[in-house]
Amino acid sequence: MDNLIYFLIELLRDRSVELPDKTGGNARALVAQQTVLYDELRSLFQDVPFQTENASGSASISDLADKVLRECRALLDNSPALFVQSRDKSIVSGILPILRDDDMQQLRSFIKVSIAGRSAEQAKQFGIVAAAALIVESNDSIKGPLIDSQELIGRDGLSLIIQIGIYNAHKIEQAKEPERAASVSNEIAALTASLQNYRAEFEKERADQRGQLDVLSAAGVDIDEKSQQAVAALAGFQNDLLNHENAIREEWKLDRARLNWNTRYLEARRGFQIGCVILFAFLAVTMAVAYLFGPAIVASVNHFDVALFLSGGSVGTAIAHQFSRLVIFSVPILVYLWMLKAVMRYFMRSMLLMDDARQRETMLDTYFLLTEKGRADERDRPLILWALFRQTPGHGPDGIEPPDFTEVINAGFNRAKAPLQG
Repeated sequence: MDNLIYFLIELLRDRSVELPDKTGGNARALVAQQTVLYDELRSLFQDVPFQTENASGSASISDLADKVLRECRALLDNSPALFVQSRDKSIVSGILPILRDDDMQQLRSFIKVSIAGRSAEQAKQFGIVAAAALIVESNDSIKGPLIDSQELIGRDGLSLIIQIGIYNAHKIEQAKEPERAASVSNEIAALTASLQNYRAEFEKERADQRGQLDVLSAAGVDIDEKSQQAVAALAGFQNDLLNHENAIREEWKLDRARLNWNTRYLEARRGFQIGCVILFAFLAVTMAVAYLFGPAIVASVNHFDVALFLSGGSVGTAIAHQFSRLVIFSVPILVYLWMLKAVMRYFMRSMLLMDDARQRETMLDTYFLLTEKGRADERDRPLILWALFRQTPGHGPDGIEPPDFTEVINAGFNRAKAPLQG
């Protein structure tokens, strides 16, 4: 029932309405609409639907309520609403409340649609409430005659008097609602301001504490990073010391071999230089002899052939002379070739030994470097020793070049990649 009273208060709240209308068209339309809206108001309460768990249907309006609505409609015909036009607005007023269509539609929706839980007795009281609301909201000049013209006896009369009082109470309560709302709003505003002050102080303290925590956290992170860096630096320093120690130990163990191979390299280089000088001298002497004595030798051979031809000797004599000449010329040539071969072998041997000694010395230096950098350990020693003490050139299988230096480098790279892959 309270909801119905709320809708009726909204519908019947004004007996004078101000419209922003310069021409008066809206005001005329609103005045003409009042008769239609009052007829619709009366028809709404003729049959009020209800619905409960046990029954549903509609309740008709009581005779007393219908009489009040009919008299109000008759008063509207006798004293219709009027409007006054000013320069930029129109004012519509009357002895009865000025109804609006949107408020009427909301009331219709409430009465015809929101029926769940509404009993038949409540539906019948809707008309009494509407009649009481019209009496309260009408002009004082017709309020007394409206009440006096009714027979306020019986149950319906008592209900009308009670509903007039209830409607007045709701209206007064609603009139005080803005003041109460303003007071509550002021209290809420004061409380909100106080809460905002407390919140600002709390946020400030929290920001200060958070800043201090951030500083402490940053300091802790910095300390952790520095401690980790110190531990890593110490571990790296220890590892470098250990590698340096291993390199010194290996260098000390193999230093004598390195010196021997260095001496061997110097000797082989000296032999290579001597071989170069001998080979150059041999070739120079050969070219000088060929240049100086070549024409004389060729002339003597030709002279011998001409003398043999002019003497007319026998064939056997000619063969004997040719064989003798072959022996005379071939023996020096063979001796010359043998000496050239010996010089070339000495030259090649010195060059190979020099290169071999340099390779072995380079392998040792590479092994020392890998050991110092931590790239080699005891498992690499057999490979190094096998490469160092392999057979010297000329004493192993022919045509095999030892790739031991490359194997040492590859082994070092494989050892370096092994921790990354692991």
